[in-house]
Amino acid sequence: MNIADRYDSLPYPTKFFAETNPNRMAALGKILGLDVPDPQECRVLEFGCGDGSNLLSHAAMLPGSKFLGVDISTQHIKTAKAWADEIGLSNIDFQQADLMDMDVSEYGEFDFIVAHGLISWVPRPVIDKVFELFGAFLSDAGIGYVSYNTYPGGHLRNMVREMMVYHTRGIDDPLDKVESASSFLKLLSEGTADQNVYKAVLAAENIRHSKHSPSDFFHDDLSDFYFSFYFSEIASRLDSSGLEYLCESEFHSMSQRTLSTEYQKLIKGIENPVEREDYLDFARGRQFRKTLFCKKGRTVSREIKPARLSELALASTAAPGVMNDVEKESKPVRFQSQLGAGIEIDHVLTKLALTELGSRDGAPVGFPELLDAVRDRLEFQDWNKEEDICRRILIRLLEDTPIVDLYSFSDSNTPILAEKPKASALAQWQTRVGTKVTSRNGAVIGLDDEVARTLVKLSDGSRTIAQIEDGIRKFVAREGIGREVRSDLGEWVRESIERLSRIGVLDSGQTDS
Repeated sequence: MNIADRYDSLPYPTKFFAETNPNRMAALGKILGLDVPDPQECRVLEFGCGDGSNLLSHAAMLPGSKFLGVDISTQHIKTAKAWADEIGLSNIDFQQADLMDMDVSEYGEFDFIVAHGLISWVPRPVIDKVFELFGAFLSDAGIGYVSYNTYPGGHLRNMVREMMVYHTRGIDDPLDKVESASSFLKLLSEGTADQNVYKAVLAAENIRHSKHSPSDFFHDDLSDFYFSFYFSEIASRLDSSGLEYLCESEFHSMSQRTLSTEYQKLIKGIENPVEREDYLDFARGRQFRKTLFCKKGRTVSREIKPARLSELALASTAAPGVMNDVEKESKPVRFQSQLGAGIEIDHVLTKLALTELGSRDGAPVGFPELLDAVRDRLEFQDWNKEEDICRRILIRLLEDTPIVDLYSFSDSNTPILAEKPKASALAQWQTRVGTKVTSRNGAVIGLDDEVARTLVKLSDGSRTIAQIEDGIRKFVAREGIGREVRSDLGEWVRESIERLSRIGVLDSGQTDS
């Protein structure tokens, strides 16, 4: 079965990748000292776009930019085009194409290029072609994104994969193949006589696969092609294509903070940045990378200057554990993000800044605006000194933790909750096809709860909040999903709708600029 037939027989699942949003890619270029294209007026290309879901989420948020998705699967492109029409997007196009036949003379250059989950699952000649296309298609000031399986962790995953491929070698039907592989892996992880490293690897892979959809399992781990790379090989391929490594899209994943003091000394003694990244992967047992790159020869400033925050926006969902201690000098407060990451902060201005960011539910806030929002609550003899400390702490959080995300720009409009809340066309579509929605800044928000998804569906512009609450009560009673109708359900509905409005899942009744 060739690659196109595999995806036509079982389409790749609908997914959204926040780190591929041009707003976030541009921000990382800026923080490293580059002049980058304006993500609000740019051209974006995604190779191997699948059903288009990822690119659609970005196009809906950046109406002034143009998007193109290409994929070898006819079924993927058919689905993507239908969904673009459903959402009502006119700034995006999808084309069925074989990457081997693509040429820059036909398509032109692009400011942002994305290839997520592609190069580790295609034949070697296609991998070569993808890097050739990166070099040809990326504009001089542009930024590209490529994700891939990595060594040394890839050795462990491939060991398990090879056994599953062997076990299912006589099965052709995709779903039957997945079922057989899954059952075998569970049996193997529970039945091995080993009680040490081998058993731990099998158990970890069994847990990982148990969370995957059949389509994920089939295309990612039972694929005919499956490659992992040392980082230095990717850097060499970029160099040969006139490109160079910029950073990881998950900026904190480059941190050395969790390594031993002795290993940090080893890393600091390595002058070659490519070799340094290889040694970091050795220490982490890294299995996957999400790498940003740019044209070779650009001046990348890897020592981040605090002043650069003035031109950027920050976002965080972190909330303080003890609110009363936020304004107390030198009183440590632990901040916890919605994803579970935590950090203790004792600097009062930084505590207030993080609290303000968290109150906005992850919406990006320009750094000058952030300081203005908390300025009246503090009196410093030397404001500039405290502001500089705050900048340095926030940069450290960006480098070492997933607490803070960086954006090139923030939305200056304040959403106003409409009398009859209406989910955006994007959110209505996302709720129909899956269990996740994206906020107006591209953050991915899980709606794994049936009640939460129903709340979005009922917010169609035809109901007041009271009517939505009534609809939720009826849904819970009708579906018998085991949830008691709480006495404070009305408060939960109101709070949920207000939050959905703040993060841009709902259309605004009006805006204040």
